[in-house]
Amino acid sequence: MDRIVYLDNNATTQMAQEVIEIMAENADLYGNASSMHTLGRSSSTAIEWARGEVAALIDSDPGEIYFVSGASEANNTVFNVFRDRIDAGNKRNRILLSSVEHPASIETMKYLVSKGYKVENKVIEQKIIESNYTISHILGVPLATKLFYYKRLRIVEDQPKILEKTYINLDIVPGLDQVDLNNAAFLDVIENKYGYHLASNQEDILIVACNDEEANYLNLSSGQDIVLIKGNSYLNIGKPFEYYEMAAIPSFFRFRSVIHQ
Repeated sequence: MDRIVYLDNNATTQMAQEVIEIMAENADLYGNASSMHTLGRSSSTAIEWARGEVAALIDSDPGEIYFVSGASEANNTVFNVFRDRIDAGNKRNRILLSSVEHPASIETMKYLVSKGYKVENKVIEQKIIESNYTISHILGVPLATKLFYYKRLRIVEDQPKILEKTYINLDIVPGLDQVDLNNAAFLDVIENKYGYHLASNQEDILIVACNDEEANYLNLSSGQDIVLIKGNSYLNIGKPFEYYEMAAIPSFFRFRSVIHQ
């Protein structure tokens, strides 16, 4: 018997059994939730129940939960529908975008630029380096292998929040050091230029004392606690593609433990 190993969870995942069960229970609720007839009101009741359940999971108000069909619609909803609400009452007209955003975000940003919004996407450092023992072991390459390296700083509301570093074997991304990534979607470049599709990530999340470089970029005192995320990205053929580190202000993240009985 053939055995399928699915490695594309970064795109779509198998539906959880709990989701399958609750959808089956509500299969007869096909009425338009905006209609006033009985089927419509029943559908509306179920949707509002689901909205409340999602809100409880993330400690949010149900009125802040919006259901969309996928990530592309979510990005466009935030950028195109709420941009005026976000900027209401002030003169902010700048949107910060990282170099690894989804094309749905990049294309929307191009539209907003045409409407006068300022979009910034700046890489601090981008060069070729040689791998040390640690990076060589992580990426599975010989010591002193040439790597593509870049460093960037994520800024939210004019405050530095995350310092990121990325390491990739230069042999699999030749010429990437010559590409201007300041205003480009990194994953878009990887897919269009090299035909690669990142399939999954594995991460370790730590609380550590920041070093001098991290303190300098994040406006912290030396030794202050930060969230350090170390991770690997893998190609759709299971091959290690990159190693990355993200040093972040702890308040930028919210963690929640959920226990199922």
